Amino acid sequence: MQSQQIVNDALEALTLVAERAMPRILSQVCRDSGSPFFGCADRNWWHYKMRDFPSVILQQSGATLYAAQTLSSLSQYKGSLHSIVEGSCLFWNKRATKFRAFEEYYPWEEGYPPLAFSTLSVVRMAAESVVPTMPNTGYGYFKTFGDIIDGAYKFEEFVEKPEDFCIATGVQYSVRDFVNFAWEYLGKAIRWEGEGVNEKGYDSETGNLIVAVDEAYFRPTEVETLLGDPSKAKEKLGWEPKITLKEMVGEMMESDMARFENQ
Repeated sequence: MQSQQIVNDALEALTLVAERAMPRILSQVCRDSGSPFFGCADRNWWHYKMRDFPSVILQQSGATLYAAQTLSSLSQYKGSLHSIVEGSCLFWNKRATKFRAFEEYYPWEEGYPPLAFSTLSVVRMAAESVVPTMPNTGYGYFKTFGDIIDGAYKFEEFVEKPEDFCIATGVQYSVRDFVNFAWEYLGKAIRWEGEGVNEKGYDSETGNLIVAVDEAYFRPTEVETLLGDPSKAKEKLGWEPKITLKEMVGEMMESDMARFENQ
């Protein structure tokens, strides 16, 4: 009973903090549904024009605002909050698919923190059906969330005791395979020559050098192999991947080609 009282007191204190902080968080988000910046959570970019790019890590505020619907002071604004949260997710998606940019401090940074935290927020909102996740929605990145969302639902449905599961294809590919898939999307082929650090890939038609190894990008603690084992998820959850690496590379190429065509 004493431990439960401690938890209740902590939740009450955190709720008070949330009640006070939420108006400030809302003030950072563009709430004009007619604006191209609708849903952007970086006021320094969309309002003050102090930055050349929006800090995408701030889009994680979408999940925070979604949770804010349970606060007594904001419960009457659930419809408006839902609209803003959806706008936040769609703004994230627009940046992700058009610019493939997860910036925080530098333009085109593609940093891990803005990628991880903002994506987690959008995935959570997709799981709550705030944004669509089915193919052909036009929301690019949401389509590839399908396998992850499906795995999360199966976990919630079938597992009573929390466990760790790996959601992966279980199929291993090399960087060479990835490059081949990308080039195949263009209707072209790569001719590979050399081995190890001396291996190079040439356009089979033109002979132009397309890809080469640069030791400057080697990481001191690089692992030799990366392969996810989804056997536990398949066995206990009945989960199966629905998208292959080749299909995912095709989606990435489609997004990049559209981006370059618009420049």
